[in-house]
Amino acid sequence: MPRKTHTPVACGVGFVALDVVIDAERPDVVNLCAGGTCGNVLTILSYLGWQSVPIGRLKQDFAGRTVSEDLKKWHVNVDLLGLEPQASTPIVIEELSRTRSGQRRHRYLWTCPGCGAYLPSFRPVPAKSLQLVLPDLEPANVFFFDRVSRGAVDLAKAFSEIGALVVFEPSAGGDPKLFREALQICHVLKYSDQRARSFSELLCHGDPLLEVETLGEDGLRYRCQLPRGHSSGWRKLGGFEIDNIKDTAGSGDWCTAGLLSCIGKAGQSGVADFCVEQVESALTYGQALAALNCRFEGARGAMYRMQRDTFEAEVRKMLEGAEKTAKAGPRRRPHSRRVLPDSLCPSCQTPISSRRPTGNPPRIKTRTV
Repeated sequence: MPRKTHTPVACGVGFVALDVVIDAERPDVVNLCAGGTCGNVLTILSYLGWQSVPIGRLKQDFAGRTVSEDLKKWHVNVDLLGLEPQASTPIVIEELSRTRSGQRRHRYLWTCPGCGAYLPSFRPVPAKSLQLVLPDLEPANVFFFDRVSRGAVDLAKAFSEIGALVVFEPSAGGDPKLFREALQICHVLKYSDQRARSFSELLCHGDPLLEVETLGEDGLRYRCQLPRGHSSGWRKLGGFEIDNIKDTAGSGDWCTAGLLSCIGKAGQSGVADFCVEQVESALTYGQALAALNCRFEGARGAMYRMQRDTFEAEVRKMLEGAEKTAKAGPRRRPHSRRVLPDSLCPSCQTPISSRRPTGNPPRIKTRTV
């Protein structure tokens, strides 16, 4: 059964990657950190006081070692990140720039800026590999997954049977049969309105306890199953007003983690008894975390740039409707600097942050956050 009195546990399988953050205004500096939806949600939960256990098949290449080192700094358990058969660690480049009006924006690059080859992408853990580790897994309060595969769906079913709150946050449809199975298993379903376009016709096959659709700057809407099977219908929550936005990447991950930190401690049995006011309070907390992180570059930038007590104080101010401008505080730990290794792009063997087609590439300063 899920733990109720001790530190809550979150286990997850899905997208764990190396984030490479490049700011067009500082092209000689590259920030490297663990990322991916599953990686971010579990790391944020660890930051909020949970035990987090991501499951993956990351090779111990440079990207994989960097991801593991970063996760360990946030006390994430990485023992199950290298299951067999191992695969190259996914790499995602986030490029920050400004629009003509001066607003900050980001885009994701899935190919190497130097040679144009596709960077390593997500590879699901085979069902057989997950079956081997399942007997050794501790009971969890929350099980999170963001990609459908036979192994992920089977694992979600196993955790559900022992009382874990199963959370499904799809970014794409994938196999329709597996997607429908995932919808029937999950207790919390969360997705963005933009990404839902690829699987909207499948959503009718699920009946979760809580369904959340994020709407970008317009906030979110949700519907939940109240006690005795009555649905609350769709209800909307506006977002926080944010000044001086640096980067909106990772907002959904912060919102998910904040929500789960409030409603997931008692597993699925606790959510079934929640009222609308409690659900809205949890969602609002998640929105506040997301809004605060928008002040910083990177999907989890606030974790590296703010002391924990400052972070908590700023969140309280936002929830109380007080001053909403989060100022950057001293970094939690200094960034290490190193030269970006040539092997980060497996295809061209050159630093992926260099866009210069001719001449000698500049010496690239990197920051492993």
